[in-house]
Amino acid sequence: MIWNQVWLFPDPDCGWKWADKPIVGVPALVRVLVALKRAGIATVNVDHGADISRSRVEEWASRWDLPRLLWPPAAGSDKPHPVGSLPTLAIRWGVIFSPKLLQWFERNLDPVNPRPTCAVTADGQAFMLSTWLQQGTVPSWCAGPLSERPLGVGEPAAIMEEVCAPPPVATAQEAVPSSLAGPDDILCRRLEELIAPGGDRALLGMVGKPTDRWHVVWVRDWSFGGLRWLAERRFTPNQVTLLGFLVAVMACVLLASGRYWTGILGALLLYGSWVLDCMDGTLARLTFTESPFGQKLDTVLGHITNLAIFSALIWAVYGYDRWWKVVLSTIFMLGGILMAYRLSEEEKKLRPATGAKRSLAGLERFLDKINHRDYAVVILALAVLNGFKWFLWVSLVGVQVFWLIHLWLIHQHRRAKGAT
Repeated sequence: MIWNQVWLFPDPDCGWKWADKPIVGVPALVRVLVALKRAGIATVNVDHGADISRSRVEEWASRWDLPRLLWPPAAGSDKPHPVGSLPTLAIRWGVIFSPKLLQWFERNLDPVNPRPTCAVTADGQAFMLSTWLQQGTVPSWCAGPLSERPLGVGEPAAIMEEVCAPPPVATAQEAVPSSLAGPDDILCRRLEELIAPGGDRALLGMVGKPTDRWHVVWVRDWSFGGLRWLAERRFTPNQVTLLGFLVAVMACVLLASGRYWTGILGALLLYGSWVLDCMDGTLARLTFTESPFGQKLDTVLGHITNLAIFSALIWAVYGYDRWWKVVLSTIFMLGGILMAYRLSEEEKKLRPATGAKRSLAGLERFLDKINHRDYAVVILALAVLNGFKWFLWVSLVGVQVFWLIHLWLIHQHRRAKGAT
């Protein structure tokens, strides 16, 4: 980030109203502070005024990874505000934004001369402003030429009145426009919209991943009510992960029975475990509770679940027939799955290091998309059609092709690395 100092001011009309309002289990102000930290902002000056509890914010900092907060002196103090000749980012409270917004803002500033004042607007009103502050002064952002005046202690309302004033109209001669509207594809929502009934669903725009399939996005959308319920009751993503694993184990026991109706019930439970598998990561990103342990737990239990599912299906199809079919199917199926896991992880590590041909990027994305437990829907459909044997044969061939393709990709990456 180019900004050496960041100021967070209260709204001139409603102050810090709704600062501790939970939005999907997280206080609204925490969402702003976490967005700043994840965008690379290490320190934030908070002009707290009289209606926000400093101890409350510091309590939040013990749970979430927030920037270091500096609290300017109260009105009447002789100590001046810590303003220097530095590029400065001023933010008016009342808009929730994602870290990507600051990265987008920085890219749209003139890289040669970032000094001109430039604002980001939401619904036509400025809430974020980049400028350059001289020692002991703040800029005036009223319409007209840029002017500066001395900074007095205890003037946040006056400063924010200037920040929220209509920005000057950009001219064709200016290298940087005076105002930029927040892009539609980056979360930038007014707090009043998010706290309205159902408005918090817009936060789903912050938690997507490039590899998400359309049906995953659909599941995430219709299960949002459950995510809200879990967040409000302080359920952790790891607890959801463990619940999904236990449901999957129950599903495998039912699938292995080999009976028609228990197979359908097991397939339904398996689909439920897959939904929970979609929800745990979404809950972690919505509530800022991601952790390396949680990611590892989700990965390990996911691998165990996959092995258990195919073991249950092998037993359901061949366990009551010939033992040698069970042994051969287990060796080739589970061995192929383990080989696929190992080679896919190695191939992903080689991608950024080698910069292999971009003609392979489409194939890599396709492999990433199918390397998920989305087949729960297929198993449910085949349970109704009593077609587990066909699924096993198709999967047996598919998993061998999968690891062979990754082996070939590893060879291509190593060749590219040797050529550089």
